[in-house]
Amino acid sequence: MRCFLAVDLPAETRERLAAVQAEAKKLGLVATWPGDDEMHATLAFYGWLDGNAVRKKIEELSTVRFKPFQARVRGVGFFPSASRPRVFWAAIQGLEGLQAEAAKATGYDEGRPFHGHVTLCRLKAAANADKLRELAEKIADKDFGAFTVNEFVIKESKLSPKGPAYYPIQKFTASLP
Repeated sequence: MRCFLAVDLPAETRERLAAVQAEAKKLGLVATWPGDDEMHATLAFYGWLDGNAVRKKIEELSTVRFKPFQARVRGVGFFPSASRPRVFWAAIQGLEGLQAEAAKATGYDEGRPFHGHVTLCRLKAAANADKLRELAEKIADKDFGAFTVNEFVIKESKLSPKGPAYYPIQKFTASLP
């Protein structure tokens, strides 16, 4: 199964981000749009894992200890860049420590620095990307709010023509007061 590690976002934050998606959808983009119930911050993408590998990840991640902490969703941007946008995202600050601990526990190394974010859309073509860049400039520093992180989850991603669907496999909760 195709697996990743994530932090889910609270409903209020997802609603604020869905409002940005709604505005972006009016721009005539050729894109896929995660549903607001699927918005999350990916801490690690593991790719295809068999049942034994999933069990091993669960064992390794069970050793991660953390206190509940605050993260903040603020600002938007593009991967790989604004001049060649493929992914339009909102930045999430404060996940670096948890991501580092989870990576250490599992030996995960993506080969590039971690950038906490939630995907708002994946562009399939460059049509109207200039309009999306204009929208991004208007909300470049918008604060979508803070939330408490008290768990993370390993999920399965099932691909379909409508985009991926995500299913929780195992949740890991804060273990320190």
